[in-house]
Amino acid sequence: MSTTTGELVDTDSLFAPPHRRMMTGICLLLATNAFEIVGSATAMPAVLEDLGGRERYGWAVAAPTVGSVLGSAIGGKLADRLGAWRTLFVGLGLFVAGLVLISSADSMTAVTIGRLIMGVGGGISFTLHLVLISRYLPDGLAPKAIAAASTVFVVPGLVGPTIVGVVVEASSWRWVFAGVLPVVAICLVLLEPELRRRPELIGSEADDAPELAWWGPVVLTIGIAVTVVAASFAGVIATVVAALAVAVVVFGALRSFPRGTFSGGEGLPAAVCCALFVCLGYLTAEAYLPLLLREVRDQPLWLAGMPLTVAALFWTSGAWIQSRVPRTSRRRVARWCAVAASLGTGLTALAVVPAVPSGIVYPATAIAAFGCGLLFTLTQQVAVESAAPGREGEATGGVQLANMLGIAIGTSLVGILLARVDDLELVLTIALVGSAVAALLAVVPSRRLPQ
Repeated sequence: MSTTTGELVDTDSLFAPPHRRMMTGICLLLATNAFEIVGSATAMPAVLEDLGGRERYGWAVAAPTVGSVLGSAIGGKLADRLGAWRTLFVGLGLFVAGLVLISSADSMTAVTIGRLIMGVGGGISFTLHLVLISRYLPDGLAPKAIAAASTVFVVPGLVGPTIVGVVVEASSWRWVFAGVLPVVAICLVLLEPELRRRPELIGSEADDAPELAWWGPVVLTIGIAVTVVAASFAGVIATVVAALAVAVVVFGALRSFPRGTFSGGEGLPAAVCCALFVCLGYLTAEAYLPLLLREVRDQPLWLAGMPLTVAALFWTSGAWIQSRVPRTSRRRVARWCAVAASLGTGLTALAVVPAVPSGIVYPATAIAAFGCGLLFTLTQQVAVESAAPGREGEATGGVQLANMLGIAIGTSLVGILLARVDDLELVLTIALVGSAVAALLAVVPSRRLPQ
């Protein structure tokens, strides 16, 4: 174990009595995020049809990931300083506030604000699950627990698009968001007793406890948000503001990630850099794939979200295989995963061409999701292994922040294009090809993963 927090029995089963309630709560915690990721991506075209505001559509898509940048960055540090229970309460409280605002929104701007708040809460709670695994489970179960946590995305991926399509057709897209609220309550009921009864190594008990670097993630988040808004408008002033905001993003990123992330550091910095590039590539493409199939290929909403089901299955397959990858093969496996994520993402761009069958997105998504799922889960495992006692949140938060920052940058850039360019097919083609290039860049830091 990475800490000495209570008596834990090291069994071969994640759901043995000592771990059952904790693992169930962790899985449910992730399920709320997973369903919103899949459900939101599928439902957003319906939101656009109902509320209008195409020039703000990209903002609404990017908003939760921009918020998650802040949530992921501070979530781990909050867990180290305040403890898991208080951090969970803050994260889920913001998540619920965002859901309520979205489900009652009357404009795309209100949806954007709600999704931003939801993203902050989701980023906090999503980062927290790695802290719980590192702090409350035996070391021998950590790889299995991480893989099991990734499996949570299968069920929302399998049934999410269908459920969303039925709910939207039968009632309203608003219930896609409001319907998650009871699940959040169940999650709290499961985890609250576990987190309160187990002592934690936090605050002054941890050796060299980290100070909360609030300003780094805050600057990063504000920089991304200002960049998206300013770059969506024409004019000299807007261009200057956007350029300054980009500089702020770079400065905030340098202060928010582990030292060496962007300068060739080995070990954890390399893992963080891998996660950043592969998520920037694949997850950006996945966010806009339902829009492509709905608006360009004129598919019904439930069918437009079906590639996300394929993605969930193959992402999880990659995540489980990660738990069997020997450390001596990490660099080679990571390199091929980056190539697979890039290849699959690039193939999805062919769906924009009318002469190409739209079914190309299914094998393409399968290849990309498998590569990204395996590589990203592998980086999570590296983060858990490198965590010092009492600083699990700091170590694991870097990888989670890379995940959120990658998709935030990608979706934000596409959002800017949507606001400035009227040709939807051109925008989506640029987005998918650019995403493929970004995923391929993960090959470079993969050479420095710990063996």
